[in-house]
Parts: sequence; C-alpha cells; structure tokens
Amino acid sequence: MKKIQTVRYWLTHVEKIIPIRLLSASFLLMCLTVLSAYAQEGDIKVTGKVTDSRQEALPGVSVSVKGTYEGTVTDQDGVYTISKLSKSDVLVFSFIGTTTQEIEVGDRTTIDVVLENSMVELEEIVAVGYGTTKKENLTGAITTVSAEVIENRPVTSVAQALQGVIPGLVVTRSANGGKPGVDLLMNIRGAGSPYILIDGVEGSISDLNPADVESMTVLKDAASASIYGAKAAYGVVLITTKEGKKGVRVNYSNNFSFSAPIKLPEQANSYAYAQYFNAASVNGGGLPLVSVETLERIKRYINEGDIPGTIPNPKDPTKWANTEYANANTDWFDFHFKDWALQETHNLSVSGASEKTDYYISGSNLNQEGIISFGDDSFEKQTISTKVKSKLYDWLTVNSNMRYSSRVVDMPTFLLMNGNMLHRIAQARWPSNPIKDPNGHYMRVSDVTEIEEGGRTMDKNTGYMMTLGAKIEPIKDWVTEIGYDWNNSTWEQQFTHNPTFTYYGVGEREFQYGSIENSRYYTYTGTTEYKSPKVFSTYTKVINDHNFKIMGGFQQAKQEYSRHNVSRKHLQSPLIPSINTAIGEITGGESKGHYATRSFFGRFNYNYKEKYLLEVNWRADGSSYFQEGKRWGSFPSFSLGYNLAKEDFMEAHRYYVGQLKFRTSYGSLGNQTGSPYAYLETYMINSNYPWLMGGNSKPNVVYMPAVPSPDLTWETVSMLTFGLDGAFLNNRLTMTFDWYKRDRKDLLGPAETPPATYGGNVPQLNNVDIETKGFELSLGWKNTIGDFSYYVKGTLSNYKSVYKKFNNPTGSLWTNYVGKEVGTIWGFTSNGLFQSEDEVNNAPDLSEISNDRWYPGDVKYEDIDGDGKISRGASTVDDHGDLSIIGNWVPQFQYGFNAGFNWRNLDFSMFWQGVGKKDVWLNGNFFFGSASSRWQTTVLEQHLDYWTKDNPDAYYPRPYLTQAGVDKNQQVSTRYLQDASYLRLKNVQLGYTLPEKLMEDFWLKKVNVYVSAENLLTITKLNDIFDPEALTGMNSQTAGKTYPMQRTLSVGVNVTF
Repeated sequence: MKKIQTVRYWLTHVEKIIPIRLLSASFLLMCLTVLSAYAQEGDIKVTGKVTDSRQEALPGVSVSVKGTYEGTVTDQDGVYTISKLSKSDVLVFSFIGTTTQEIEVGDRTTIDVVLENSMVELEEIVAVGYGTTKKENLTGAITTVSAEVIENRPVTSVAQALQGVIPGLVVTRSANGGKPGVDLLMNIRGAGSPYILIDGVEGSISDLNPADVESMTVLKDAASASIYGAKAAYGVVLITTKEGKKGVRVNYSNNFSFSAPIKLPEQANSYAYAQYFNAASVNGGGLPLVSVETLERIKRYINEGDIPGTIPNPKDPTKWANTEYANANTDWFDFHFKDWALQETHNLSVSGASEKTDYYISGSNLNQEGIISFGDDSFEKQTISTKVKSKLYDWLTVNSNMRYSSRVVDMPTFLLMNGNMLHRIAQARWPSNPIKDPNGHYMRVSDVTEIEEGGRTMDKNTGYMMTLGAKIEPIKDWVTEIGYDWNNSTWEQQFTHNPTFTYYGVGEREFQYGSIENSRYYTYTGTTEYKSPKVFSTYTKVINDHNFKIMGGFQQAKQEYSRHNVSRKHLQSPLIPSINTAIGEITGGESKGHYATRSFFGRFNYNYKEKYLLEVNWRADGSSYFQEGKRWGSFPSFSLGYNLAKEDFMEAHRYYVGQLKFRTSYGSLGNQTGSPYAYLETYMINSNYPWLMGGNSKPNVVYMPAVPSPDLTWETVSMLTFGLDGAFLNNRLTMTFDWYKRDRKDLLGPAETPPATYGGNVPQLNNVDIETKGFELSLGWKNTIGDFSYYVKGTLSNYKSVYKKFNNPTGSLWTNYVGKEVGTIWGFTSNGLFQSEDEVNNAPDLSEISNDRWYPGDVKYEDIDGDGKISRGASTVDDHGDLSIIGNWVPQFQYGFNAGFNWRNLDFSMFWQGVGKKDVWLNGNFFFGSASSRWQTTVLEQHLDYWTKDNPDAYYPRPYLTQAGVDKNQQVSTRYLQDASYLRLKNVQLGYTLPEKLMEDFWLKKVNVYVSAENLLTITKLNDIFDPEALTGMNSQTAGKTYPMQRTLSVGVNVTF
C-alpha cells in the first residue's frame, strides 16, 4: 500500500510540474545552444603582461572574455595570450585581493594591466545601531554575512539558514521539531533572545522572505548593542533588505523541494514486541500478556500472510481484537509518515533606480506539505514588500518601507492533542494491530478516522509593517533622520474537535468514538500593535587625519496588546464549525495591556588614520515595567581599536598583512523582564463557578490580588570583550577571534519561602547573578587560480555560565545554587548490570532507590561515599550521597564549516554544522521502552537488546511494566547518559549560470539553475532512535516525541531580466 501511495503522490504532484516548467526550460536551453553555434569568432590576437601596484608580475591572473567560456591565465611572468577576439569583446582581469578590471579590445593587440590591491571586503559598509560604518573601523564584536548564505536554499525562514554560520549565534529547534511553519529559537552567546530589527524596525524574522534579504549583521557585545538599550541586552540581529539599483531589473526564482523524514523510530515486529511484553510482565510478577496461541498466529501472519490480522475479541466477540489478541505486523511509523512531501517557493521582484529615486518591490509564495500521511498538514506563507527612497532636494531624501506577511499552519486537531503522532504511536499502538479489520474498514486503533474527521486546527499569523522616514542634510556632513515605525501582528487560531464514527465491530455496525456533547469549537485572536517615533542626528568632521563622528537621538515606543478567546461545546454540524452552530454553554475571556519605553541615546566615534579607533555609546531608558522612581536606567559602553597594519612601517608588508586590528570593549545594558504590571496589585475576575455554591448558582469570583513586587528594577548585562581581526596574504586569509566575559546581574529569582499557611503568590526579586565566559573564532581562506576560484571558512564558539548568586539557602541540587554551571547533570555512577544473585546480595543497600526486590539484569550503582548504601544523601551541595556531576546539557564547541568553488559558469558549495560536546539524559519510553505500565510501554528495535541469561552483555536492563522497574533501572546515571554531539551536512548545492552572450537576445541578464540538498548526512554517537536536533518532546517525560526532522532535495531556477 505504501508503494501505491508513493506512486500516486508522484503522479499527482510531479506530473504537474514537469510538462510546464521543466520541458519549457529544456526547450529554451536547446534553442540557446543552437544559436550559440552560429556565433561568429573574431581573428584578433591579444598579448600582454599583468602586474601589481609594485610593478611585480602576477601569475595566475584570470583573463576571460566577458559573457563567454573563453579565457586563459597569466604565466609565471604575468604574461598572457588570447586569440580569436573581435573588437567588441571585453577582457576581464581578475585576481584574488585585487580590483577586477574590464577592458574593451578595440584595435589593440597588446594590453598591459596593473591590478591595484583591493580592500573591498575591509572597506565594506556594514550596518550598526542607527547608522553604518566601514567594516575595518569596527571596534565591537560584530559579524556580517551577505545574502549568499541563504541564496537558493530550500528553507522556510531566515533563521533556519543562519544556523552555524555566525559564531556565537545559536539557532535550535523547539519541542515541535521539524513541524511545518514553526519558529526556531535563537540566542547570542548562550542567553536570552536577540532583538530583531528589519531595516531598523522591530519585527519577526519568521515574517521575512529570505529572497528579500541583502545582508545580516549580528551585534554580539554590549558595546555594539547598547545603543539599542532595553531590548538589546542579549544582542541584536540587524537585517537589511534589498533596494533598487541603477537600471530596471526583474527577477524570478523558484524552488521545488521534496522532503523525507531523516529518522523515524523502527518499531519491533509484532512477534518480538509480544515477547518483550511477556518478559516485562513476568519480570514484574505478572502473567504473560500474549498467549501461545496468539504468538503462533503472529508467526504465521509474518511468515505466510494467509490469515487475517485479527480475530473477534475473546472478551467481547462482537468487536475485533487488538493489542495482545491481534496478530498483524504493522509498522505504524511507516504507515503514518509519507515517503516524500512537496514544498514549492516562488519569488518575484521588480527593482530599479534613477538619479533621484530607487525602488524594490517583491512578492513571494511558499507552500509546504507536511509529512503526515493522513489529514494533510501544511504550511503556507505569502509576503509582499515595497521599499522606496526618493531624493526630493539636495538636502532632503524621503523613504518608505512597507511589508505584509501571512503565515498559515493547517493541521488535524489530532496532531495538536497527540504529540505530533510519535507520542500516539508509542502509546499502545502495537504492531499486532492491523490497519484494517477483515471487513476492510480502518481499525479504530489506526487513528485514521479520527485524524481525518476529528476536526482541524488552523493557526494564522498576519503581519503588517510600515516605516516612513526623511533624511535632512541642511549643511554638508550634518545629517538628521526622522522616522515613524509601525507594525501590527495578529495571531488567529481556530480549533475544532469532532466526534468520529468508526467500524470496529465484527459486523457492519458503526460505533461512535467521542460524544457530540463534548465536540467543541474554539477561536482565539491576539493582536499586538507597535508604534515608535524616532529622530537622530549625526555630524561628521575630518581635520587632517583625525576623523570625528557624533550622533544623538531620541526614540519612544509603545506596544499595545489584546487577547480574545471564545469556546462552545456541542457542535450541531462538523461541516460548519462556529460559535453559532454549537448549542453548548459559551465560555470566553479577554485580556488587554500595554507597555512603553522612552529613550535618549548618543554615540561618539574617533579614529586617527583609521589606525587608532575609539567609540563611546550611551543610552538612557525609561520603562513602564517599573514603578516611578525605578523606571530609568543609564547604560554606557566604550570600545577601542588599534590596527597595526595601518602603521607606516607596515606599508612594505601590506601584501602579507592587510589588517591586524586589536580591539576591546566594555559596556552594560538594561533588560526589562517579567510582567508589565508586576509592581501593582492585580485582580483576576471569573464567573460561572457552580461548585462554590452548589446547585445552579453560578457566582462571580474575585481572586485575592497578586502580591506586588514593588522593588523590581532593571536586570543589568555587562560584558567585557577582547578581539583580534586579521587579513593576510593579500586578504586571502582572514580571521576573527573574540574572548568575552558577561555578567548578568539582578535577574528575577525566587524570594524567601513563605510559611505553608500563606495562600498568596510569592513576589519575585532581582536576586540572581550569572557569569558567562566564552570565545568565538572564525577563519577563512579564498583564492583564484585562473578561472577557478574557491573558498573555505570555519567557525568555532564555546561558552560556560556559572551562577554567582541565587536564593537557595539549603543548597538543594534540584534547583540552582551558587557555583553551579548552567546545564549541570547530577546522577549516579553505574557499574553495569547485575549478572547473578550473588552480585545482588553483595551489593550496597539499594532500598533508598527501591524497596522492591533486585534481580540479575537490574542496574548496578556505585557506592561513591563508601557508606554501604546507595543514596542521594540530603540532595544538597554539601551532602549529595552517591550523586555526582556526570555531564552537562549545554551545547559545547559549536562549529560550522563552509566551502565552495566557482569554475567558469559552474558553482558548488557545501555547509557543515555541528556540536562538539553535549550530554543529554533521555527519559521516557522512547529511550527505555519499558515504563510504569503496559499502556505507556513501547518496543523499538533497539529495546530488544535487553538483559536475559542468554544475553548478559545487553545494553538495556531487564524490562518491567511497573513503577518499581522504573525506579530501579531508570535513575539518571552514567550508563545511559547520551552523547548528543553531532556533525551534519546542512546543505550541498550545485549550480550552473548560462553564459551572458546566450542570454542577450532574450533580454535576460542572468539565468542560474541549481540542485540542492538539505540535511543530507549526520554523524553522531547518539542512540539511533533520536535526532540530535530534535530531542525535546511534549514535556519532560517524552524525549524525542516530536515532529521528525526532514531531509530535503530540491531543484530551482533564478532568472533576472
């Protein structure tokens, strides 16, 4: 059946794509190839010599004819010869670290060229807070990447493409794993969430079309981020979108991707599954669950396949049997997940610029199918963007930037309620259950009917953004910018839960699953509106070799939010779900609120010959989060830089050392956290509480006011950074290194524990301090050898955080304490599994772990403190018994590796990303198999390696179906601590750009076709059940039960007119 579904899928999806798109593209390429055969060759022969600015010969310079494949390279003496040229041909001279030159042949037969050293990369203008600066003059910890890192990648969000690209920027998956449309989690240097600004306006990175991005700049240290104040305590991500360039340009690109699960758990076959359950039941003192007769039927079904997958239930012959009475052999993971799912993306943009005006207009559409086999889960995203800038007068330029985005996730309600399928399958979905009963109807345990007919859930996020601005320059070098930012985001959710009808009787009788009275329709709407006027003025002055820049400004922001929800049970028709088509009691709620900030800021820059660099920032923020008298905070920062390569005595060595810049910075920022009204007494009012009075009385209820936290004030984040930037060998080798120390002080933490008789909430206090130390390293190499150019780049970062202050007077291990490293895992040390009764009898006292009898096959724990018993002591830092620190779950040594080449019109790139060290404790039945009851136990292939007398070297202990078994064998210990480090090939891409001469007659400027693969290969020591990027489940007891990550293969074309 699976093969039939796959064939049908390809026929219904790929068939629509191939005739229209691929065949037309093939026809176009064939025509262009024929036309190229008639291209006339010239008879001019040109020779020459290429030298550098010091008149030294340059070997290996690429000399090509623009728009063709023709070309050569200079020899050891810098000499070249190229033939068959016409007068109109243009020669292109390019060499790494120099400025490319283009020269028309004309009537010349000798063309000598001097290639000047290029400092383009160092002189690149990058975005900083409220302005721009030259890259080589940066003194803060700032990293900028271009749109090339996301170009042509089959990603649905910009954040997905940034993973591993920028050292110190951590991008991880949430508990939803690879679910379509979910947001990714981001942090900079291991804490908090960064402040996202899109063209200077606060926004969501998920709303952005990746094709609209021009560059991304990450401000990582306090000195560079402090200019943004209250929201920038944990770094800033500045995203600059594309704008119009000279001329008129139309660009269309598409991407067609096919995604498959990277890894699905492998369910044990039904015979091994039944044997496991029998052993687990007997080990716990029970009887075998599966009879000998059923085991024989299972073997016959597997080997012969000549009997139905189930029989009438022996306990109720009117219904078909399942679990321990059925005899099929179903792989439920394979059944509920597709082999492939389609994603397609289309982007269209029109841009241009004249002397006075430039513009960029774009639109995009993305459709992504989920990989669930039934119920059609999907994600859709549309964006529209306009960006216009016009110079009305020499002293006045106005601009506007508007953006619309819509993101819709549509899925069966079943997925929302049952852990993205994996939790449901692990919950009593035995492989012995057949998909369909002998009458041909889906069995209820297949969940198909409930998935497809049990209701749908739709999440829709709509965003609008607008910024209007003006740049005024009344006198030269004095620029004032005025702007007004506005955005509005709305989240709508519609949730329907219907009863379903399924045939699970031996006859043709339908049975209802769920009641109409409990069917429900729920709708939620949340709206957030942000308004922010701002003005800042910059004055630049150059006095001889002294360069000064001073900037000052003001910004005010207000954010208002409202939330509404309404629910009603007893739907009359599942086909028209709404509040009006239900007849049950209406319940609902509403909340509203707002908060505001007012800020003054300034910056002073000075440099002498771009050699000695100084930057000073200051920001004062007032926040409505705090009561009067505590609302304002002042946050200064400074940074210094010294570029040794700019010294006069280094001039003769400029080829070898283009940049050698030492820098340091220190600064502090404020962070507003918690509730906007935490310093006030707030009341909660509810209605319809019949249980208070009994009968039909439904009084209104006012809760006791929450105890305020009047002393709340700013959390402060201070950071000291030392850095080094270098560019060597004519800028072919580049490096950046940063070491930093961050102190987070006055974080919100618990107050003193109140008496047990106290019935209110405990107010929060600013009483937590955390210190973080870390480093970041980036190394890159690029070179050109003739018409072959290549690059490699690697990044590495690491950090560790330690609590310096925390209110834990007893030193309990089960919360934070002074001296604890964030991510610390406490556990027992295991000595393997007991192999005999003698080993059990001679073991230390195990009664504190479990009073149940211990057997061979149970886990052995080491008596570290030598007191003759296995215990946790008082579970405190000073008395922890046999517990010790066995690992740390914070990812350590995160790295990325990027490499690629360009040869003529061919381009190739690959990107690897990984984590060098990460320990994880994976609890729950996905890891251990056995659980506290039969209904929570599952059996995967890996779980079959459990201890028996015949398998004494097994990985897993003897299985149980009791809580005692969990207590004995699933304690956090070294034996089952997992190494979650990994290396993953995130992307590999091969592209081809058609020659320019072939495109000219068709008004085409560029055509690039490519193939790309995402998540192609993973190397890890982690238990084979799990994906290292999708370990978090629905809650702490469901490790790995998330939506599977996917491997993606894609093809696409990028056309510029």
